[in-house]
Amino acid sequence: MKKLFSLILILALFALTLTGCYKKDYALMIGVTTSQSGAEVSHTVAAIVIDKDYRIVSCRIDTIAVKAELTDGKINEEKTYESKAELGDRYGMLTNSPYFGSSLAEWDDQVKAFENYVVGKTRAEVKKITDSDGKVTDETLTAGCTISVSDFMKAIDNAFENGHMVGLETKGNITLGVSASADVTNKNGGASYTADFAAVAIVDGTVLAAVIDSKEVTCTIESDGSFGKLTDKGTKLEQGDEYGMLTNSPYYGSSLAEWYEQAQAYADSAVGKSVSEIPALKTEGVAGCTIYVGGYKKALEKAASYAR
Repeated sequence: MKKLFSLILILALFALTLTGCYKKDYALMIGVTTSQSGAEVSHTVAAIVIDKDYRIVSCRIDTIAVKAELTDGKINEEKTYESKAELGDRYGMLTNSPYFGSSLAEWDDQVKAFENYVVGKTRAEVKKITDSDGKVTDETLTAGCTISVSDFMKAIDNAFENGHMVGLETKGNITLGVSASADVTNKNGGASYTADFAAVAIVDGTVLAAVIDSKEVTCTIESDGSFGKLTDKGTKLEQGDEYGMLTNSPYYGSSLAEWYEQAQAYADSAVGKSVSEIPALKTEGVAGCTIYVGGYKKALEKAASYAR
């Protein structure tokens, strides 16, 4: 049902009205991809704004890696994690270039080169950035970005795939912000990796569109301290109606609307606000939303503060 809704939204978003005026100039979208290496789980999030021809006009990407640390078989839940964009120069790609294999530029600067490179491209064109061996062949991109871009490409593709689009109208210059926050906790004898994501499109200091996503992946912790393969159902936007907030409302404590609808209702509460007003967003009493939004508010704040 969510896929049908998304298809209808895609078809209608840029449709002509009866008066001959298009409804929206652009659409904001968000996509996530997740990978695992033992106890470490990495989430890469891409926020994109597309035009009526489905070409990217703005892109922002961030990655956050969460590595569980065990003490007596239990995860240290006190550890906090920062995304690579938050780390900035502290990420250390230049100060430890032999380890990272690159002395071209810091991670955030290389990602900027990729973000700029995909502007003007369609979904199909983004898929062709690498060859069959996964290598970038265009020197325009490799001049500013030599790190692997496969997760960036996949996150962008997932934004198109989940089909969740938020329209916006403007003739001004769009600045785009994205955020990723994550942690890991003990759950049923295993590990639960959770993450929140947000994207905001801003023009002249005012939020014109916002979107939120969230994800939980789990795995077992074996007696030898090793971590099993992730159980990954996708993000909550990707799950759509299958997330089950309505079909299992006694468990979730809400029968108002499905998660993606409630989350969008909360994200919409940021629209029309200035960046400085985002920290004052309400966490209760938002029309159309009864889910807990504390983490989503922080995600919107961070996305707005990192807009460029």
